[in-house]
Amino acid sequence: MNRVCLVTVATLAFFGSGCGSYEARLQRTLARLKERAELDKYLNPPAEGKFKEESVFLRPPKPLPGQPSEFRLSPALGDELFDVHSSFVAVQSNGALDLGLHVLGRHKKPPKPQAKGAPAPPDQSARGDFLNDVFAELNKAHNNSAGGDPKKVKVGDNDYTRYIYEVGTTKINVYILSKKMGQEAYDLALIWEVPPQQATNTRGIDLCLKSIAVGPAAGRSFQSGYGDEEAPVDTGGAF
Repeated sequence: MNRVCLVTVATLAFFGSGCGSYEARLQRTLARLKERAELDKYLNPPAEGKFKEESVFLRPPKPLPGQPSEFRLSPALGDELFDVHSSFVAVQSNGALDLGLHVLGRHKKPPKPQAKGAPAPPDQSARGDFLNDVFAELNKAHNNSAGGDPKKVKVGDNDYTRYIYEVGTTKINVYILSKKMGQEAYDLALIWEVPPQQATNTRGIDLCLKSIAVGPAAGRSFQSGYGDEEAPVDTGGAF
């Protein structure tokens, strides 16, 4: 009799555990689907071109255009200083800024032998410290803005250093992301121009910062089209 009871208890425990596991998986799946729907609501598809070439996954938030244009904060910026130098800018019907995102990035790769007859790589001898070079470009555009005091901010799995300053009534939020993976390293500066009418409409910005990925994670995100949709969002009261 005792053996029968033991078997019954073990069987119930097994099926109970299985049901609980199924329920947990179902809840996780539903949560992912809900968050994917939110990402599609607030974000454009990932930027292609140089972003995909350099393994940088970025979904610009609406109302920004889905694909980048040339970097607008300083003219004629080439590959000598940055591997990625692009802007996403939305304007109102009267021509006033609605929202702006400017991206500067570097992708340090392990050296490769130069193939015979291949074009020479861009001269990178002018590159200095990444942060200094970023703020040098910002100083050209914003008249020597100091950038404010840095603050560490975690958004999803991404650890940023954030700088905030103002140009007139427009708030400038600079997010610096640096990641090293073996012999490769990524440095990104995301420069947000947020006019007063967008000051409280920042969910898309939060999700954009959260879903950014570089390196192998970017490759996986390009395949899925989303990014890391399971990590929580915490912008540290940025906007």
